[in-house]
Amino acid sequence: PRPLHGVEEPAVKPFRSEKYRRYVASFPCSRCQIQGHSQCAHEEYGKGKGTKSDDRNSFPLCADFPLRFGCHSIHTLLKGMTRGQRRDMERVYVERMQAQAKRDGWDIFETKPN
Repeated sequence: PRPLHGVEEPAVKPFRSEKYRRYVASFPCSRCQIQGHSQCAHEEYGKGKGTKSDDRNSFPLCADFPLRFGCHSIHTLLKGMTRGQRRDMERVYVERMQAQAKRDGWDIFETKPN
């Protein structure tokens, strides 16, 4: 339901954890599986101007290489995919990362991610 006219809903602060972002980045790239070059990528859905989505909705993608885009840039710039395809890929990557984090004992998923 939409808020009443003139009544703003309180903003929900996204979950932030540098420790979790470093954990995510320690995994191979979700797209190409290269190891040792990942960054913590946030899903594009739910982002606003100057804000990232919740850290719980992140996954590893590799950084740029000299003379070559990494999967993080390819994903962000929609190279070879539509927004819908990117969204579908993000859901798979996020679900896979969250499942791994739960197996590894991360208890940050008690509240539903944004």
